[in-house]
Amino acid sequence: MYKDLNLKDVTYELGKKFNVVKWITIVGCGLLFVLGLSSLSVGIASLVSDTFAAFLAVPGLDQLAYFMISVGGLVILASAVGAIGAFAHKRALLLVLVIVLGLLVVAQLFVGIAGMIHRDDMDQVLEIAWDTSTNETKKYVQDDLTCCGYQNSTDAPYLPCPTVPGGGNITGCQDPLNAKYDDLLTELSAACLAISVLEFIGALMCVALMYKIQKILRNQRQRAEDLQGLLGAPDSL
Repeated sequence: MYKDLNLKDVTYELGKKFNVVKWITIVGCGLLFVLGLSSLSVGIASLVSDTFAAFLAVPGLDQLAYFMISVGGLVILASAVGAIGAFAHKRALLLVLVIVLGLLVVAQLFVGIAGMIHRDDMDQVLEIAWDTSTNETKKYVQDDLTCCGYQNSTDAPYLPCPTVPGGGNITGCQDPLNAKYDDLLTELSAACLAISVLEFIGALMCVALMYKIQKILRNQRQRAEDLQGLLGAPDSL
């Protein structure tokens, strides 16, 4: 009679190599959970923090907070499902993790590539953002970067301008803002690429684990059918 293998049986049948893959997958899900929680936290913080809001005033970045919250929630859910699937040997749950990882890889590669392609447009975007920014945003940027106005201290500044340490002449915010966002785009693109590679490797490990579990279950069913055939065969003597 056919009987499903229990958790202990499948763990034994996996063998040492695939049990290592299994636990690496579980640990990876834990790290992914932390990453999702971080993304969710930063997204929420950016909605309630004036510091984040000042920089999210740049056109195209205003929806970043909602994107990070959505991605963070999805990653948290997928990592929890994937960890359960790996531990309990549930292929359907592992498949959910593989699908989510695949979507994340595509999205992050898109963000990274788009950031590199549109880097040259940042100056124009920042100038538009400066012209439409509130006085509170301009004050925060000027104080943070020790600058005044956009191109110079007469180009739509928030007054009074901050004091330059040492009494030097104050410059516009154009160059320091461009440098800040250029560094941000570089770091974002590099982070997206690195995380995408790790997620791709994680997806491959999940697929290998799913294949091994499927093979174990198929062999177990075959053994059960062979045994049932022997028990049901007529005595040849």
